[in-house]
Amino acid sequence: MTTKEIFDKRIHCKGQGFNCYHCASENICDEYVNMDVKQKPPLGLMPNDIWKLKRLQDIKSAMGRYAGADMEIPKQWISEYIHLSRDLEE
Repeated sequence: MTTKEIFDKRIHCKGQGFNCYHCASENICDEYVNMDVKQKPPLGLMPNDIWKLKRLQDIKSAMGRYAGADMEIPKQWISEYIHLSRDLEE
């Protein structure tokens, strides 16, 4: 396929556009991709319920590590754990 045909069919070279070796030297490129193909959207946010569940598991693991090391568990962790547990029950 010639460079002009590639441009006319709204496809572009996989390499460096029309500056790739094949496009520049031979005016032919076999490495092309359709520009009309829809791109995937960027990564969004984790759903709130999943985030809360993961946070709950993280707090539980941290409290287990502190208890295993005979250290006092911070009151903020206990408070957040209770709050998230109630939130997820609703």
